Amino acid sequence: ICANLSLNSYDDWFLPSKDELYEMYLNKATINASSTANSGTAFGNNIYWSSTEAVMNIAAYAQSFENGAQPGFGKSSLIYVRAIRTF
Repeated sequence: ICANLSLNSYDDWFLPSKDELYEMYLNKATINASSTANSGTAFGNNIYWSSTEAVMNIAAYAQSFENGAQPGFGKSSLIYVRAIRTF
């Protein structure tokens, strides 16, 4: 979905890695302030998918924006996604 996303004439979106998501978690307050100031949405205390696989073709890591944990989930799990353009 991220690879095919076209939004505001941008089409270079991707799903961040678990390391990129962790950096975003550490800077959540700054990102939320910037996002909401520009008509975007803030991170909730949700869990977001990363592009980093935990078990090949079966599971991937996610990032908790509530407590910083990075659990692995089966790929059929319903978890939030936050596409990004650059890091």
